[in-house]
Amino acid sequence: MKSAKEQTFFNEIVKTILKTTFILIIGAFFCTAVLTLVLPKTMANFYGDVGLNRAQAYCYKRVYNKSQKTEDLYNLIEVSIKAENFEDVIEFSKKMQNEPTFLIFCDKINERSTKNAENKYYVYVCDYDAYLKNQITNAYYKTKKFDAAKDFALNNLAENSNIYASEISTLCDLILSDKNLSKTQKTEKLSSIFNAEIDGKNVQTLMEEKIDSLPNPDGKANLTKLKIYHAKQKIYATMFYLNEAGGANEATLNDIEANIETNKNLYNQTLNAM
Repeated sequence: MKSAKEQTFFNEIVKTILKTTFILIIGAFFCTAVLTLVLPKTMANFYGDVGLNRAQAYCYKRVYNKSQKTEDLYNLIEVSIKAENFEDVIEFSKKMQNEPTFLIFCDKINERSTKNAENKYYVYVCDYDAYLKNQITNAYYKTKKFDAAKDFALNNLAENSNIYASEISTLCDLILSDKNLSKTQKTEKLSSIFNAEIDGKNVQTLMEEKIDSLPNPDGKANLTKLKIYHAKQKIYATMFYLNEAGGANEATLNDIEANIETNKNLYNQTLNAM
């Protein structure tokens, strides 16, 4: 058993250690905060290395707000996606879409993304514009803005601005994979999409027009064929889920399934031939 003197000495040592630790923690926090303000790009890399995604996103927001460079905006969007800062994903993705050089930048990103990609991954990395639109759809849905996600997907389907983009497929996938929805609720949401009309056209017609707008694969390069067959698979799969929710008969569903299988086989044949 320690004497009173020994106990007092021990307590003083513990207090000293705690004070020193507290001062070091405060000092480290202060230094980190200052460096974040003064050197946001450097600290963004540091936060990324240690997995602090939200802190990294904050740094990139400071970098972009100061530079207004498209490359910094790209980094901000990517980190915001990783950090699940969905409001920022929506805001800054739309800023990116409105950049005067957006399409040129898309080409640059597509070239970089596909440079060393295996053929089987090509369709997933070859279209930055489509990727961004899917991320906006996802962000709307994850922030419980279903109507906004639905409007965004349907309007893009009607405008057909990118024949390979498929926001409506992304939205349907989100609904089907949503663990917070019952089977009945999923059917109701899918049915609301199926029954929607844009400029006097129903969704079924718009999806058929989108498929018809895709290039004829005959004579196209194999990578282009992959994009075409993959896009058709996605649209037909979405068409199946929406028709099923809308009460389509078995014959209609069987026809759609046949189209899915046909394009799946054509995709695999093209991939295996490369």
